Amino acid sequence: MAEGTARLTDRPVNLVLVNLAEITADLLRGALEDHRDIRIVGSIRAATELQRVLRGGSPDVALVGAGSGKENETAVLLIEQISAAFPSVRQIVFAQQMENEDVVAFFRAGARGLICSANTRLALLVKSIRCVAMGQIWANSEQLDQLVRSLSLPRSINIVNQLGDSILSKREEQVLHLLADGLSNRELAKALSLSEHTVKNHLFRIFDKLGVSSRIEAVLYAVSQREQRLAGSRPGEMGNRPKSDEMRDRGLSSKAHSKYA
Repeated sequence: MAEGTARLTDRPVNLVLVNLAEITADLLRGALEDHRDIRIVGSIRAATELQRVLRGGSPDVALVGAGSGKENETAVLLIEQISAAFPSVRQIVFAQQMENEDVVAFFRAGARGLICSANTRLALLVKSIRCVAMGQIWANSEQLDQLVRSLSLPRSINIVNQLGDSILSKREEQVLHLLADGLSNRELAKALSLSEHTVKNHLFRIFDKLGVSSRIEAVLYAVSQREQRLAGSRPGEMGNRPKSDEMRDRGLSSKAHSKYA
């Protein structure tokens, strides 16, 4: 056992509250008063404020608040910032709701534990803090299953502009890769553990970013750009040519294919 971890058996776990609503932070302070082995050393809203907390007592664990949707994206950024600046601080996400994508994103950002605030008893929260402080991972079986399955997700097609920057998000690249394999929306949803509605939203954004109007155009765009990169062409050159010209050269018409179905 590492020296820093071993010392935790001789002193309280220093806990910092991050991105939690003031009322939630106050309730946690009151609830944890009787637990002498956990000591709250500060409450912050941004990663940059952690330096101030460090001066008062080095935190072992950060309990990072999240909500759903955009709030979870904000939490991911906070986790990444804390992981980069203070790698010794182990982080637990305290979220109201977590989709499959959120679970993977939180762990990738550097979280060591996930716990749902909506239906978690205090005793379970206390146990998660103690376990993560000792170097363990805290997640339920469904979350761990999602994390393991994410390791076997399909490869992605990387589409870049003339500067070499990615045009699509990682998830959109995965959708495009499976699209190129001929999967239907239902099959895409199953492969990526998404709803069909979410898949359609991803397709809409992919088409918009690539400037195409059908599934086949999107696939041909991706394959053509990859072929040109392999042949030594500069990334993004496909984007300079009108899509109608590309489709006409290949003898294909986008009118014969449904957009998102």
